[in-house]
Amino acid sequence: MKLLLTSGGITNDTLARELEGLAGKPFRELKIGFIPSAAFGDPSDDKGWLIDDMWRLKYRGAKVAVISLVDLTAEEITEQLEPVDVVFVGGGQTFYLSCLLQRKGMFELLPKLLEKKVYAGISAGSMITTSGLETVSYAIKNGRVHDDMGPAERSSAKTFGFVSFLLRPHLNSHLVEEINDGVLEGIADRTGKVIYAIDDQCAVRVVADQAVVVGEGELKILKPSGWKDE
Repeated sequence: MKLLLTSGGITNDTLARELEGLAGKPFRELKIGFIPSAAFGDPSDDKGWLIDDMWRLKYRGAKVAVISLVDLTAEEITEQLEPVDVVFVGGGQTFYLSCLLQRKGMFELLPKLLEKKVYAGISAGSMITTSGLETVSYAIKNGRVHDDMGPAERSSAKTFGFVSFLLRPHLNSHLVEEINDGVLEGIADRTGKVIYAIDDQCAVRVVADQAVVVGEGELKILKPSGWKDE
C-alpha cells in the first residue's frame, strides 16, 4: 500500500514530487478522486481552506473528481473511484469522517481499491488511516477517544489501521492551541505508540509499511518511554 499522509495537502514542490513518485505519473496526467466530506462536519463558517486544498491539485494540472460520501451510494462511490490514480481524502471533522466511511462500507471497500492506487490524506483524511484518533483535537481536549466526539449520531472512532503509528497534523500552527509541550509525549506513553507530528509543509510517506517523513517543514517524532527501535 502507498500512502502520502499530509497535514495541509500538496503545499510545496517536494510534496508534489512525492505524490508523482508514488503514482508513477506527472501531475498533468494524474486523475484524483477528492473526498471533501470531512469538511462539512466542521462547524466553522469559513471553508476557504477546502477550496485552497482542491485548487492546489488543479493548479498543478491534475484532473480532479469531487466525490461526496453523503450523496452517493457505496456502489457509486466505488464506481467513481475506480478510474482514479489517487484517492485523496480531505480534512475537517475526523469523527464525522469516520462515521461516513463506516456507513458507506468504505472501511471494507477502500483497502481493495488501494491495491492499485495511492491514498493521500489531509489532516483528518490522514489521521483516519492510522491506528487510533488519540491525537485528534477533540480527543486531546477531552482526554479520551469515544464514538460521540463528532456531530450527534454522526460520529465514530473507527480507523483504517493502515499504519501502527499515530499522526498529529498542524504542528506549530497558531490555530491548534491544544498541542502544548508534553501533551503528545503523554499520549505516546499512554498508548505505547509512536507519534509523527508534522506541520503543513510535511507529510509521512508510507510504502510497504516503511514510513519516512518528507517535505520542507518541521516535524517531531515522539516515542513512548522505553521504546526500542526494531
